[in-house]
Amino acid sequence: MVNGEIPNSQDFWRTRIEGTLMINVHYPADRAGQIQTVDGLLDRATCNNLLTRVEQIWHKSFPGKTMGGVEPATKLTTDLYYNKRDVDEWTVEDSVIDTNIFLALSSAIAIYKQAYPHLNHWVNIQDTGFQVQKYDKSAGYYREHTDSFPGTANERVLAVIIYLNDVEFGGETNFPVHGVKVKPVQGRICLFPATFTHPHESCVPITGDKWIISSFINNVMPAPEEHHKDGHTHDENDAPHTHFDDAFMHPDEYLIQESPPLILGQAVEPSLNWDDDVNLSWKEEMEDKVSREQSV
Repeated sequence: MVNGEIPNSQDFWRTRIEGTLMINVHYPADRAGQIQTVDGLLDRATCNNLLTRVEQIWHKSFPGKTMGGVEPATKLTTDLYYNKRDVDEWTVEDSVIDTNIFLALSSAIAIYKQAYPHLNHWVNIQDTGFQVQKYDKSAGYYREHTDSFPGTANERVLAVIIYLNDVEFGGETNFPVHGVKVKPVQGRICLFPATFTHPHESCVPITGDKWIISSFINNVMPAPEEHHKDGHTHDENDAPHTHFDDAFMHPDEYLIQESPPLILGQAVEPSLNWDDDVNLSWKEEMEDKVSREQSV
């Protein structure tokens, strides 16, 4: 159950991992709205550890940018690239935090692709790295905008927002066309199409600062030289680092002792126990898929 909401079989499916962790998946604008939130994949300890670490390297932060550059009338945030290339002293702790976030995001995308199976044909995928953004209490905002439109950043497929802290009042991600506001809840992952169909805004946080991670999941062109023939350059607003330099593998996978990182789009782990209110045909289909993948 998320914030007292009563699960509905049409837009929720729930499960437990190792008998303790509850995962809640919600489609606040119904399935047709293609906005997904997931709670329970990213633990609070990882979020708090990242916030503590960010304080130590905040001198590397900069005024938040839009696709048109720094425009305080549109976006008023302070941002930081969190990756090996931009953090001078990348520690083992950083690698653990980065890996935990990567795995949680990978699982959220796997769930998203189960809900929208036409994305299973999309295999060459790449994230744009983790960009931490701070919205100051009673001040920070990002006015209504879209994350791509014809002629700009057209390789973006999904937008990612990971909320790093709770905000009791204010700070919602508002989707005015869909009539939906997503509340900042620590560890919550929000995915939605990064296109003109999903204009959104970040409301001013009232009861405290708001911290998020922003990223995009892009379509990867076959070869860099072909990708740039038309003069296209990567969006400067994207962090200069990806977790998928070879399209799939995470650079810190060696830190994971029990199992390799989840490939984006791979089914969630087969240890999940499905609730009875999940549509039976969908449940059987997913279980069959997991069984087939295990046999390969």
